[in-house]
Amino acid sequence: MENLTKELLLEGIDRIIEYYQDDQKLLREELLCFKVMLQRAERLTEADMALVLGRIDMYDPLLEEDPWIKELQKKSRTKGRTEGELKQARATVVRFIQRRFPMHSDLAQAKMLRAKDIEDINALMELLWVADDEYAVRALLDHFGAKP
Repeated sequence: MENLTKELLLEGIDRIIEYYQDDQKLLREELLCFKVMLQRAERLTEADMALVLGRIDMYDPLLEEDPWIKELQKKSRTKGRTEGELKQARATVVRFIQRRFPMHSDLAQAKMLRAKDIEDINALMELLWVADDEYAVRALLDHFGAKP
């Protein structure tokens, strides 16, 4: 990709649009491929890149309708929601321990950093709510994350 310029890229976009103007599906796919390739190239200045991407983004409605893009967006939202719930569950356990059993705060934080399963964290939280003393809490934390 030597001698790559914004003018050359804009000309390429225009040619793609002209060539595929009668087939919206193929135009959408070609613009999407062009955009992905362009973002990986990183040979332009930031201002030139913004200009070229802006030309492609004029066709955003086409790109947004693409089934592959819709699926990626759906997966991204689901992953973000799951990660947010996991982060919240971890923080809840740590705050609970800090308030009720502060002597085990460090252990709780360490265990929650490694926790990956929200169901396991929720089960631990339920057990922590009914734990009578610091010994029971310590045993629960020690056991949490241990391989069966």
